Amino acid sequence: MGSGKRRFAAIALAGAIAACGGPSDPGGQMPAGYEAFDMTPAVRGDAATIDMDRLAALLPDGFALSWETVEQSGNHTRLTGVELKPDDAAALAFMAGTVEIWGLDPDAIETLKSGNWIETQTRLVERIEAGDLSVSGLEALYAPVLDGMNEAMAPLRELDPDMPDPSLRLEDYAFNVDRFVMAGLDVHPLDKAREGDPGYPGDTDERQLQHAAALAGAFALDGVAFTGLRANMAMTQYGETSQMDFSAGFVGYRGFARGDLASADVKDLSFDMAMQIPPEALGPEVTATGSIALDMS
Repeated sequence: MGSGKRRFAAIALAGAIAACGGPSDPGGQMPAGYEAFDMTPAVRGDAATIDMDRLAALLPDGFALSWETVEQSGNHTRLTGVELKPDDAAALAFMAGTVEIWGLDPDAIETLKSGNWIETQTRLVERIEAGDLSVSGLEALYAPVLDGMNEAMAPLRELDPDMPDPSLRLEDYAFNVDRFVMAGLDVHPLDKAREGDPGYPGDTDERQLQHAAALAGAFALDGVAFTGLRANMAMTQYGETSQMDFSAGFVGYRGFARGDLASADVKDLSFDMAMQIPPEALGPEVTATGSIALDMS
């Protein structure tokens, strides 16, 4: 398997762990159609427990997984004080109170990261459940976008040196999820027919897209569900602060079957943005102050 596939498998593992964090009693009942996500698998005491140091070593290079306590019984592991952080302190990091995992197969994950692929359908994890996920390091994620926008707006200051500073700056943010559930993640043998026309050189965009399609077709997932998503962001431009608030009571995806998706559901979606642009930034004829609100239940 090529280096791109090895990176994909490793990043998938990091993403699965990062998305799972929360308190010992995550709140939020699942809506109709997702009732099965409220049912946890049976704990099989005769199953082998996870070697946590081995699991941490399976993360992509440059990431570190830490926890405060761990409790294990057969196929079930419960961690508290979970952090997934990159070596770069400014990069995106994930924090959580607890993570609960049922039926993880570290052998299969290790095989994928090693650069090989499994030959038969294998369940990577039965279930991961958690809540109250939070993130840090969004500054690094948004920096390239803001830098590009500010570069494009630089000529405005040259045209009117007295104009308030049009540069966009991220002042504050928060991102939280009350509860997260992922159920039934399987990996399948790669579909050679999807891996692409050998006539394409390995580094072309076309060949990379074909690899991506083959990888997407190699995974299946019973579903994922989130309750209580909240995101808040404050940004400054023209000397004024704009506030953006987003929330969703529920977001869920069911039946991801090797590239196909049976259902995507969103409930209680709300978006509110309030911004002010001073008259001197728009010209004497134009003023703008107000807010935009969207509420969908």
